[in-house]
Amino acid sequence: MKKYKCMNIGNCEFANSGEQFDIAEGEEAKCPKCGTDMIVEVKSKPIGKLIGIIVAVLAVIGGGVGAFFAFSGNSVKGITLDKQEITLVVGQKDVLKATADPADAKATFTFKTGGKNIEVSSGGEITALKKGDATIIVKCEENPELRATCKVTVTEPEAEPQGEGETTTPQEPVQVDPAQTEPAQTEPAKTEPAKTEPAKTEPDNTGNGGSGKTGGQGGTGVTKNPSWGRYEGPRNAEGLAHGNGIVYITKSTTIKGQQAQVGERIEGVFRNGYVNLGTWYKKDGNAVSVKDIKVY
Repeated sequence: MKKYKCMNIGNCEFANSGEQFDIAEGEEAKCPKCGTDMIVEVKSKPIGKLIGIIVAVLAVIGGGVGAFFAFSGNSVKGITLDKQEITLVVGQKDVLKATADPADAKATFTFKTGGKNIEVSSGGEITALKKGDATIIVKCEENPELRATCKVTVTEPEAEPQGEGETTTPQEPVQVDPAQTEPAQTEPAKTEPAKTEPAKTEPDNTGNGGSGKTGGQGGTGVTKNPSWGRYEGPRNAEGLAHGNGIVYITKSTTIKGQQAQVGERIEGVFRNGYVNLGTWYKKDGNAVSVKDIKVY
């Protein structure tokens, strides 16, 4: 008999609790909870015996017990992730960062996922591929028994907002009398060119000249921008950000308690002047998921 355990961490109750099962040799090692293949539980050697061996080896080569404890003090004892849950829209990216405990310990991390709806690079960059849930497992090569997990939820992008109150009235065909198809002969009338005053334009809040007194784009309405940035994308009837768009940060400000710098941007889905769900791309290379941010 050998002891087996399920490794479907994050998706299986037995895997999360570390439950072990006795499986006779030749029998199928499937998890009774989730049905995935289980692996043999490898027991580590007694720590006392292992320490004794290392101490003996170090003593022979001249390092001594002091060298051993200096070495073991920098071993990785834990893994900490900056996020335990991440929600992305299909096509979005994010970065999962891992740190070792203690912080000065040498650590080489590996990022793996069993789901097919996301991809994760060796550096922890996540790409959302399709709707669904997945779990990222982070391990440390220096201490393979340690692991940490992060749950990722991927959603479909919301449908593009349709214009409100826009209706189209079908036009009836114009009937032409065949007897009146010949153009009438008329004397050209002499007209004096009308004198017109140039239209006065007023700048809108984007800094661009409007058309007439209404301002905005082509005189159809007012286009509004936040005091700390410039929005590009579809708008609602009031000129507010509404749809898939981008806010370019042109003035330093504070967003959700974090400092936003000139040159950064927020991409995502906007609803009536709010960031419904987006990604904040910072100048230091980080990409942070944000939502429910008032743009104006």
